[in-house]
Amino acid sequence: MRFERTAERMWVRVEQAATKTTVKVNQQVIGEHLGAWTPFEFEITKALGNENELEVICEDVSHVTGGFLPAVGIHWTGARRVVVKDCPTILRPSVASRASVEGTKLLVDGEPFRTRGILHWGLYPEHGGKPWPTEEQMRQEIRDVKALGFNLIKFCLWVPPGALLPALRRNGNVCLAGIPRLGQTNSRQKSDQRIRGTFPPRRTLRLGHSANINL
Repeated sequence: MRFERTAERMWVRVEQAATKTTVKVNQQVIGEHLGAWTPFEFEITKALGNENELEVICEDVSHVTGGFLPAVGIHWTGARRVVVKDCPTILRPSVASRASVEGTKLLVDGEPFRTRGILHWGLYPEHGGKPWPTEEQMRQEIRDVKALGFNLIKFCLWVPPGALLPALRRNGNVCLAGIPRLGQTNSRQKSDQRIRGTFPPRRTLRLGHSANINL
């Protein structure tokens, strides 16, 4: 991807990538990212010239996780919605957890919540197996899930488009996002930043930092 320098400082943002992604500008490595279709962003100012070439290289590799799976390999790699911009993305403010436990009851926003959910792996054969649905596909899926009587969608190892979360809210569905912590550099703090950079506050149910949660 070729682009011109349009500002003193510039950034590149990738909305979805898996699993090990290397970003190069003018053949200079800017940074690496480990994630299962999660977004990330790097400042690229130090490598800029007047005319520039951007490379986003994705590798299919397995990584150690911080959850119940000892390792994760996505097996479908790629990057989507790559944007060069002249300002960094502003992270949404942290919010208090919506979930709590009272005895054996799960509460959401202080009210009893009985889950009836589905597990969504984001496998779309028509898109080469990648979790790249169109907006209309996702909206139809949300309607179908509601019609079948489910109130929760667990997105496992991928992040749905943030613009579709209001549709989940309108249909009374809760989004439970499973973002794995891959490798040593994929820290709890970075997981927090990915959540804040993707999901609007109060539209996501967050239970814990891995599947090893005792409710």
